[in-house]
Amino acid sequence: LTGLPNRRAFDEHLEREIARASRYRGKLTLCLVDLDALDTVNDSHGRAAGDAVLCAVAAILKGFRDIDQAFRFGGDEFSVIFPGVDYANARTGVRRAQMAVEQDPACLGIGLSWGLADLSTQDASTIVTRADAALRRAKAERHRTLGPPEARPDQFLTRAQRARRALDASRALSVAPVA
Repeated sequence: LTGLPNRRAFDEHLEREIARASRYRGKLTLCLVDLDALDTVNDSHGRAAGDAVLCAVAAILKGFRDIDQAFRFGGDEFSVIFPGVDYANARTGVRRAQMAVEQDPACLGIGLSWGLADLSTQDASTIVTRADAALRRAKAERHRTLGPPEARPDQFLTRAQRARRALDASRALSVAPVA
């Protein structure tokens, strides 16, 4: 449907990239992505529209560097392997993809939740587990981005989320009763 390789291909590719990064002491970051509200799109616009959203998101995720590889993890989940990229640079790239999804009319207003993990072990299972835990925290907190554990949660809000908070704060101040 999306033209992306599947979970089985992901498992094989991740093992190869971990081995390469370990052999050459290189960097590697894994991103797991989950589409927010795809069920709502399917319910309100139909499954064909949901499939079109999946394809549009896949096209955006394919748009990283040539050596980065996106995969359809299953359902509304994707993954991207960033060889030679540290956590901070992967986060920057994923934020750009997130903004592209939010601005693309073909994506029908859905958002992305995502989790990142860099290579701190030579075990594929561990890096996937860490990225999945970051993704689950992002979804649970309803943040569309999630930084490292020591980061402030509001540090990674999108511009739109920051603007909304600022507007809400200014409204709260302007509605205060006059004495």
